[in-house]
Amino acid sequence: MQENSLVFEQVLDTARRSLATLRDAISDVNTYLDKGFFDCVQLLASVEGNVLLTGVGKSACVARKISHTLASLGMPSFFLHATELGHGDLGNVTARDVVIAMSHSGETPELISVLKSVKTRCQKLIAIVGKSDSSLAITADYQLCVGPVQEIGHLALAPTTSTTMAMVLGDLLATCAAEARCFDKEDFARSHPSGRLGQLLTLQVKDVMSVSDACAFTDVDDSVFESMFAMTDKSQSVSVVCQSHQAVGVQPFSLVKQAKMLDHTLRNIKNAQYMTPFKLQLQHHTLLYHALLQIGSSAERYYPVYDDTKFVGLFDVNTWKT
Repeated sequence: MQENSLVFEQVLDTARRSLATLRDAISDVNTYLDKGFFDCVQLLASVEGNVLLTGVGKSACVARKISHTLASLGMPSFFLHATELGHGDLGNVTARDVVIAMSHSGETPELISVLKSVKTRCQKLIAIVGKSDSSLAITADYQLCVGPVQEIGHLALAPTTSTTMAMVLGDLLATCAAEARCFDKEDFARSHPSGRLGQLLTLQVKDVMSVSDACAFTDVDDSVFESMFAMTDKSQSVSVVCQSHQAVGVQPFSLVKQAKMLDHTLRNIKNAQYMTPFKLQLQHHTLLYHALLQIGSSAERYYPVYDDTKFVGLFDVNTWKT
């Protein structure tokens, strides 16, 4: 037991020291945010073609991630493996493209061998590199150098700190360039139609509501039994309660169960006694995002949906509210 406890403390101590190393390294990235970084952001913000990322090994993994981030933020971006560039993929590079090459050593043979060919084809070449005097840094039009770093782990050999810093720097480039391009939530939604934010900013209330034909209706003067019958008929767990042919509230099945405690037949209790009045109306063409802003922190679950003054459906906020 004592031996296991010692191993436990050793593991946590190693993890904490490694985390401190990474924290300090990320903090040091601030020293590299200079005129060169600004120029790279301006270049990415104005590029008319694609932003192409390339690298080998762990740098290739980071480059793929940065490429995905750029595309996610509205800048067309693709990853090209450095090895394949010399075997035909160079044809993907055009004079309108910016290429970002990643290599911590700056001397990766597979990358260095194609650099001159890449540079002659692309608009500009940016290097994210660890050594400012490396072949990659010297060849590039712009260099973002993170300097020498201490890799974490007992061997301090596997790319860890260096890849983390490269990824942070790449993410900073992507997010700053997106801001410079005035990329907003609506733009983000258009490229993420299947994501939650994309749906909130592209779908309207009418797209997700229960249409009136599918709703269960009952009257305030009807019994709760009749309301439950209407729910069963429409396979719903809530009834829209009307008065003088106007929707005035809802009666979820939870209230039906409460009423049943007083009258198990539900025939002697009026719906008016067990309903939740509507406090807010939504228009059917309202974006989900704006509808949720209108609803705010309200505890109510169901909201009537109108086309001008005509009731057209029922919106269940629990489907979308987090």
